[in-house]
Amino acid sequence: MAGNFSARIAELRKKRGISQKQAASELGISQALLSHYEKGIRECSLDFVKKAANYYDVTCDYLLGMSNSKKSIGIDLDEGDILQDSELSLSTIYRAASFMEKLLLKKASDPEIAKDFLTVGLYRLIAAAVISGDLSPELLGYKPALASAISDLTSAQFIKQIIAGKPTKKSPADKVPLCVKTVITEAESAYMPLVNELSNSK
Repeated sequence: MAGNFSARIAELRKKRGISQKQAASELGISQALLSHYEKGIRECSLDFVKKAANYYDVTCDYLLGMSNSKKSIGIDLDEGDILQDSELSLSTIYRAASFMEKLLLKKASDPEIAKDFLTVGLYRLIAAAVISGDLSPELLGYKPALASAISDLTSAQFIKQIIAGKPTKKSPADKVPLCVKTVITEAESAYMPLVNELSNSK
């Protein structure tokens, strides 16, 4: 993919499989203006760069050709909900994780608990990748099945410590970010077949 703004917004639109007319409408501009942006005939405002970054779920740096990475780990939640939070994307998951990390840091008696809890979750994914054969077993200090069991037990211990931590004010449902609500909805939808299977087996 070319590194300039016009080439990147055109390529992102095509990869998403939408017409110029649809993209222009959803971005709040005319199709003719979007066509000029995509062809490099006209330069857009910084406001449009931000709007396009949100729309295509990439960073402004990526759109401007300053980075080849579409995502940024340092996602700021202070700006509130964004359009993409209604869909389960990597950005939505990062934003939800960032919110939950801040919440856990306030709650936990030891601020390191939140970091350790997230680390153990990632370790559990690595163990799953080893078990599935996608990563080498030599990466783990324990046998894969034992590594999974240890990470599950450790997660449970961290949860107990978090629950027993400092009391915090309850967050009303309307204060919970959309990204967190989306993660909950999608996760529970994914669990439903398993719940039904377990219910039917009884």
